[in-house]
Amino acid sequence: GAFAAAGALALRRARAEAAQEAARAADAEKTRLLVSLSAELRRPVDVLRWSIDTLADPPDEAARRRALSDLRRADAALGRAVNDAAELARLLRESKELDLRAVDARLFARGAFDLARARASGTGVTCDLALDLPEDLRILADEARLRHVADALLVAAFDRAGHGGRVGFSIGARGLDARNVEIAIAVSATGGEARPAAGGSGMTAALAQAMGGRIERLAAPGGTLDVFKAGFARAA
Repeated sequence: GAFAAAGALALRRARAEAAQEAARAADAEKTRLLVSLSAELRRPVDVLRWSIDTLADPPDEAARRRALSDLRRADAALGRAVNDAAELARLLRESKELDLRAVDARLFARGAFDLARARASGTGVTCDLALDLPEDLRILADEARLRHVADALLVAAFDRAGHGGRVGFSIGARGLDARNVEIAIAVSATGGEARPAAGGSGMTAALAQAMGGRIERLAAPGGTLDVFKAGFARAA
């Protein structure tokens, strides 16, 4: 009986220590996310200030255009930060332990679409959005890198479409087997000012490769089409 009691006590202690370690790890992840969010907000706010000062008394037309372009990019970055803040708030409410590898595919897509709408506002570019994802799909992935790939493709598409053009942005998935799924992000640019792609960003290509996929740049009627595909394990 004494040995059994000692064993039970040791087991309880081990479980308590494991729970404490998990709580410390969760707190560390939350702190990291908060620090990251602070940095993510600081840069676009600085850009907004610089752009407003330039627009107040632009030295020339080129400077005015650059300031407007910077304002649009800052607006998009702020939209992304707001989405991150909302997600952080949800995690703080619902999660005792955080696994930042698990990406809610629909939540990611909604954030990406909100960013696309914000970027299109006031640019004269029409943005069409399409979503083809199973309900409650969660994948094991690095969300920051996945979001960066999607945003880089979107920026390139808006640049190629030009004023009055059209950008198509879609996110879809298909099951490879019971445990694995393939995510596809497709961004097209069409319109009178659409320009052929001149090769992708080295950083974006490297990120795509790090995500286990790659970006294919294809010709499309009246424009261009970028497609990122990568396979991920489903989150339990």
